[in-house]
Amino acid sequence: MQIHILGSGNNPEIEIYDGAEKLVHTKIDSEVSAFRINCLNVKRVFSVHEEVIKKRTSTVLLNEYSQALGKIENDQLLHQTGIIEVEDMQMNYRIRGVEGETYIFFTEQSADTFNCFLSTEIFNSLNDTVVSIFLFSLCWYVYLSKKKQGVLSLALS
Repeated sequence: MQIHILGSGNNPEIEIYDGAEKLVHTKIDSEVSAFRINCLNVKRVFSVHEEVIKKRTSTVLLNEYSQALGKIENDQLLHQTGIIEVEDMQMNYRIRGVEGETYIFFTEQSADTFNCFLSTEIFNSLNDTVVSIFLFSLCWYVYLSKKKQGVLSLALS
């Protein structure tokens, strides 16, 4: 998967591609920590906010009705590593920079789900809110893909 960051400042856009096919388009409004996402023909609006519970900070994903749908908990020992949860799906993520590229690895239940990459220069220019939105966008895509596969398998049964 390739990631393209369009624009800069408070309103960047993220596009995620698999070859020539655009999988996800996310438009971010950093001032209010909100984003619009178009993924697999599903359009939604979400927001994120930081929450501290027992001296541990998590980033919480809220839907358009301010209901919590997921969260990101960063590992306290390993930098740019942690757990991300969307609906009832939980994944581990790890961000690693190698030779000018930043690789992001997602795993679920000890099986590789997917990897993606973007330029380290671009990744380092993103603030923490945009990185959280980016991670939620990727997981939303995985969540919708799995939900769609479940519906297809039910339809074929």
